[in-house]
Amino acid sequence: MVKRKRKFLKVVAISGLSLVAASLVLIYICLYGPKIDQSSFRKSDKIALDADLVVKFSKPVNRRELIPTITPDISGQWIYEQPLIGRHLLTALRFSADRPFDPETTYTVEFKGVTDILKVGPKKNEVSSFTTAELPKVSAVTPIDGSKKVSPQVQPLVKLTAPTGEFAEFTFQFHPTVKTTAVLNEAQDEFTITPDKPFIQGTKYTLTVIRTFVVRDRQTNAIVSRSEPSETYSGKFTITIPPKLEDVAPTGNNVAVTDPIRLTFSEAMRDDSFADRFQIRPETKGALTLSDDKKVLTYTTDKPLAYDTEYSITLESGAATAKGGWLTKDAEFSFRTIGPVRVASTQPIDGAGGIGVNSQIRVVFDQEVDRSSAEQAVSFVPSIDQANSWDGNTLIISPKAALAYSTIHHLTIAKGIGSIHGLPSTAAFTSTFMTVDEITKLSIGMDFQDRPLSCEAAALKMALAGKEVSVSETDVMSHIPVQSGPRKGNIWGDPYIAFVGDINGKQNTTGYGVYWDPVAVAAKHWRSAEAFTGWSIRQVMSEVGAGNPVVVWGVYGNGYEDDWSTAAGKRIDAWKGEHARTLIGFTGTPENPTKIILNDPYSGQVTWTRDRFAADWAKFGNSGVVVR
Repeated sequence: MVKRKRKFLKVVAISGLSLVAASLVLIYICLYGPKIDQSSFRKSDKIALDADLVVKFSKPVNRRELIPTITPDISGQWIYEQPLIGRHLLTALRFSADRPFDPETTYTVEFKGVTDILKVGPKKNEVSSFTTAELPKVSAVTPIDGSKKVSPQVQPLVKLTAPTGEFAEFTFQFHPTVKTTAVLNEAQDEFTITPDKPFIQGTKYTLTVIRTFVVRDRQTNAIVSRSEPSETYSGKFTITIPPKLEDVAPTGNNVAVTDPIRLTFSEAMRDDSFADRFQIRPETKGALTLSDDKKVLTYTTDKPLAYDTEYSITLESGAATAKGGWLTKDAEFSFRTIGPVRVASTQPIDGAGGIGVNSQIRVVFDQEVDRSSAEQAVSFVPSIDQANSWDGNTLIISPKAALAYSTIHHLTIAKGIGSIHGLPSTAAFTSTFMTVDEITKLSIGMDFQDRPLSCEAAALKMALAGKEVSVSETDVMSHIPVQSGPRKGNIWGDPYIAFVGDINGKQNTTGYGVYWDPVAVAAKHWRSAEAFTGWSIRQVMSEVGAGNPVVVWGVYGNGYEDDWSTAAGKRIDAWKGEHARTLIGFTGTPENPTKIILNDPYSGQVTWTRDRFAADWAKFGNSGVVVR
């Protein structure tokens, strides 16, 4: 008897100590309240564009009270992590964006309602900020700007400050126009540009590097948008002239058919040195003259040169200087006369996607054109009401109204554009680009569920908030019948008419949830509402597009079918993990959305692919409640 009493006293003492320890832990957790202890970003940091944001709190936080926001707004998912016990007492929060952050942008992260798990302490607001990394820039170009006597065989190199990664596109433009191929090295930080044929001797070239920020979806890697192209480098270099010559003219492309041919020497030449040594191909009759200072040889043709023709000039070795010297090597150079008007390039480039609806369209011609005829030659399908302006040989088309979202635009430039110095264009030009998908998103704040199984009440609470009706979960549940009691084998309540089980219980054991009809009845106490089953994607997205939030049913996590019957024998289609969310937006059109935006009362705002949403929604027969 004494031993039993001692054992009993020992158990009581241990239990008492455990209660004291637990109490001390709760006091520690709640007394002073949590604060941000660590974060993966600081104001001075340059955060990677695809980085996750992680915030570590000093103590567990009440996730139902905490509302995190990011400005400028960017869609993504907030995920609670680092529990102290099992899946509870969460101390960290991770944000994973659906798309890259914008480069060189300062974001502000605000945490409203930071408090302890029991809400003993006061609510606090914490604010932090970070700046994102820059896109790669041009750090060096070979040949360097201003280089002279560059080899005709040169392959220009463009070195970047960092690897291009998946966020930057670079294009290269030469003037005079040169067809080239650009190859990126394995480290993705240097381009080698190879011309289709050698650069022309004696020609001065301008190399312009254009950079575009490319936004890709993090789940599918598909391009969702592109920034306006920006010039990140412009430099000039001159290809070496033939030996013993200081200058030759003309060079390059689009040479006027009336331009004379000139060779400038470093010293005075003899008049009788050129008659048998100067050649022009194709052969063209003309006359040679030497300037008064004997340094400039000019060949003037009897009639204009032929249009759109490449001419080669050769001055054979042996031409003598006035002082008795001579050219030891043949000198050769070439040029091409101006031909029909051609389109050198366009922005957006052909086939580009993710183009902003307010973007300008630029058409670069290879020569000076009759601007009126060029403007009249341009057309779009769908048509665009446009304002035109010019920058040199570039036609800048500014839409007067935003372009249609998610639309393939066809650009056609008809032939017959007049040239100032050359020939009218002889071929039509076509190009296409696709505009970015529109994002439709209702202004409904995130609100986490108050109880373990109150997702339906929380989802309806958010939907009503979208209609400027403020209610609590308790208000919602006061209008929904409850069939309390735990599950008994394969017999339980009917969620089609009432909330089944304990709202604070364990799902599919002591508590479950409620379906759409009772939730719609509750919603009608404040707004017009409709329960539905078997709707299409188009139907539900059309409601959101009209400004009406929708509560939809699906499954949380890796749910599975777990049916039962009522006491009356009615079969209940049920899922372990049954969960309700508030549908607040989509990307694309109601007929063909690409992304779906949901306020999940358990895990926060999420963005899903259409396929993921459709598969989850189908588990409950495409059912929900629309609040109007």
